[in-house]
Amino acid sequence: KKKGQTDFSTWSGKTNASETFTPDASWNEAQFYCAVKDGNGETVQSDAATVTLKAEMSFTASVASPQTTNTTIVLNATGGNQYKFYYQCGDTWKRLQDVSATAQCSWKPTAAGTYTLYVDIMDASGKVLDCRKINYVITGVATALTAAMTAQYASPQKAGTTIRLNVNA
Repeated sequence: KKKGQTDFSTWSGKTNASETFTPDASWNEAQFYCAVKDGNGETVQSDAATVTLKAEMSFTASVASPQTTNTTIVLNATGGNQYKFYYQCGDTWKRLQDVSATAQCSWKPTAAGTYTLYVDIMDASGKVLDCRKINYVITGVATALTAAMTAQYASPQKAGTTIRLNVNA
């Protein structure tokens, strides 16, 4: 029986000592038992066993490394009830988000460097189920593209005059 149901469903016709199936998330905390009948018609029933599925866990960043300073990067985690985000850059450790039910954290780095981003994925009681990490490079501030043009001679010039144009970008 699946979680929340009161009655067990029957898988009839099973004759092997073991059976396999691939459960999806709806089978989490389902209970199973086995009834065995011998040649004399006597039946015995096993105790119920509960299937607990491990949640799929992940840790991703909204944009790929490298990025420039002052870029907002959204970190996302899945697979738990609570999350704690933090990073290490050299000898510096910094918490980005304390333990929270929020599985998303925005990070806007202001200094160039090689960062290791972490998330602790926890259950509802605060027990760490997994710690995931992403290596990330932040480069210096991006400079705006600029261009300036100058002419060899000042205006006005006679028609037919060859004028050299120079561009600095």
